[in-house]
Amino acid sequence: MSRFLTPPSLAQLDGVHADLRRVVLRAAAQAAEAGTPFEVTEGRRSLARQRQLVRDGKSRTLQSRHLGGFAVDVVATDGGKPHHRAASYQAIARSFAAAAAAEGVRIRWGGHIKGLFDGRHFELDRVAYPDPTAARLQRRAPAAPADMPAGGPS
Repeated sequence: MSRFLTPPSLAQLDGVHADLRRVVLRAAAQAAEAGTPFEVTEGRRSLARQRQLVRDGKSRTLQSRHLGGFAVDVVATDGGKPHHRAASYQAIARSFAAAAAAEGVRIRWGGHIKGLFDGRHFELDRVAYPDPTAARLQRRAPAAPADMPAGGPS
């Protein structure tokens, strides 16, 4: 149990890769101590959920790292209330980077994804942690319409 994340945040870590889970828990402690707490809003996703996010325009891919439990989304909080101040996400990203280094885990921040700034998104490095789940699910899924890209960051 983490004293830095709420029970709903901890529940979002169910099905998340153990290495990423350790990074999230350490980052939550570091971020809270630095005055930039966060909550986990989403961890592992079903393909149905991912399809809905694409239909709603909230994701651009059906090959999300969330499908295999290789990614999490977070929200910065202030007094327990969510907010979206850019400086907080940069501070949270520093906490994630430090936590990942301490755990010996390679991660990527959505704030560094070329062509898409997603400051709430953190994922395990694709080379160090390949995800066969997304490709397998994609092969089983019907083709996406032309306006629903199948690749890219989530």
